[in-house]
Amino acid sequence: MDYCCKTNPALLADLLRYDRESGLLFWRDRPKEMFKDARTHRAWNTTFSGKPALHTLGNHGYRRGKVYGVELLAHRAAWAIMHGAWPRGEIDHIDGDPLNNRAANLRDVSRVQNGQNIRRSSRNTSGRSGVSFNKTQGKWVAYIQSGGAFKFLGTYQNKDGAIAARIAAEAAAGFHPNHGRG
Repeated sequence: MDYCCKTNPALLADLLRYDRESGLLFWRDRPKEMFKDARTHRAWNTTFSGKPALHTLGNHGYRRGKVYGVELLAHRAAWAIMHGAWPRGEIDHIDGDPLNNRAANLRDVSRVQNGQNIRRSSRNTSGRSGVSFNKTQGKWVAYIQSGGAFKFLGTYQNKDGAIAARIAAEAAAGFHPNHGRG
């Protein structure tokens, strides 16, 4: 039997129960064949079965944990269990909450698409990503980075003009509507 859950989503689904509504993972009962003896089998199931799995909060704000010594991110494990395959790209949390692993909040996207659905920087003072005030010129500027390219969108007399240019550029580049939320 392949005990490497990193390559075998079916095994992962045998080990973990994913609740699509809450987004949480729980340990399942394990069969005797997975243990060297009956005592270890009973001890593991008594201690872990039905309890939360992959629930430790990691440095980047994502839930994580280990299965057979392999470090897994909960949102990627949830996807693998739901779809029977590992995601091809990155898992985007649509609402921007890295702890919300509900099925409806996860999507498999490219790195570029994931970058098009990020929160506004805490250093932003204009209230809109890609819009800032140029003190030297006394004007508002708009810019966007998409597909690895930085694009200057123009200089504007007022903030509303710069924001309108940024919104139009986001739409043209296919940014997610949640991009730049506060």
